Amino acid sequence: MTTTLQNIIADWPDQLHILADFDSTLTRAFVNGKKSWALIQILYHEGYLTEHYQQQANVDHDYYLPIEKDETLSFEYRKAMMQEWWTKHKSLLVAEWLTKDHIIQAMHSSNIQLRDGYQTFFSLLYDHHIPLVILSAWGLGTLSIQQYLENQGVFYDNISLIWNEFTWDQHGKAIGRKEPLIHSLNKDETILQAFPEVYSQIESRKNVILLGDNPNDTKMIDGFDYKNLIKIWFLNSDTDKYIDKFREVYDIVITDDGNLDAVNEMLEEIVKNPR
Repeated sequence: MTTTLQNIIADWPDQLHILADFDSTLTRAFVNGKKSWALIQILYHEGYLTEHYQQQANVDHDYYLPIEKDETLSFEYRKAMMQEWWTKHKSLLVAEWLTKDHIIQAMHSSNIQLRDGYQTFFSLLYDHHIPLVILSAWGLGTLSIQQYLENQGVFYDNISLIWNEFTWDQHGKAIGRKEPLIHSLNKDETILQAFPEVYSQIESRKNVILLGDNPNDTKMIDGFDYKNLIKIWFLNSDTDKYIDKFREVYDIVITDDGNLDAVNEMLEEIVKNPR
């Protein structure tokens, strides 16, 4: 058992919060042998909006994603390009008549699956009053993730959602987006200060378990004055290529699109010691 975990156990569960990405972190990266989709990708892969939206979304994805992943480019350039991508995409969704009904229907897709062990994970956190903050750049606002988790029977009141949000008209049509715009390269806990109702719940909980699948997910903790931190990485593919690199960055690496058992075992150790 690591010293950090021992410190977290000694501090009791009421000093802990969980900070997690969603797509390919809490959800599986592969479904039926094929790469799974982020929530927002369901809209264009399953044809919920117009053909023009599907085409433009795919063109933008193929152009901007390599920039996001290319670490030979400067971080500031990549960050600016992610801002450009998501500004364009949110505007495209508004122009193509995205509605709340589209989102609700899309969240029944079989191309999203939570990782095995999710029932235990969500129940442990809920039963022991440990906040779970889900911070994601992809997605369709809190309506999408709330709807999806409700469909799975695990949307509990200890869960806080920080996603890109739309504004809606009286008929449920998207007419704009709210600030701040969250993308993969500006996700950090300082952005939570724009959501005081969430930040107030975790501000005094200085022990953190961070879950991510992207190298940039380590930045989710930037700006937060934590006491003890355990970083867990879901290395979903290319294990031989990346395992040594990410063992240097993360405390625990879960390979091959693995389940949540290791996370649950850690949580069970922590909650054995209630105040």
